[in-house]
Amino acid sequence: MLWHQLTDLSQLQHLKEISQEQSGKLRAVLIFKHSTRCSISNMALNRLESKWKDTDDIP
Repeated sequence: MLWHQLTDLSQLQHLKEISQEQSGKLRAVLIFKHSTRCSISNMALNRLESKWKDTDDIP
């Protein structure tokens, strides 16, 4: 799983553009807000990473 840290609002606009219809197909974009101080967030991140398939085409 390749994570990209969002540090600028323009990155959100770019993700919005990616997720919109492109040549007739919708592209899903996953945004995960992680808190290093939250045990629930850490558990959710671990579960997401363990279930993720590298073949999933979701940026």
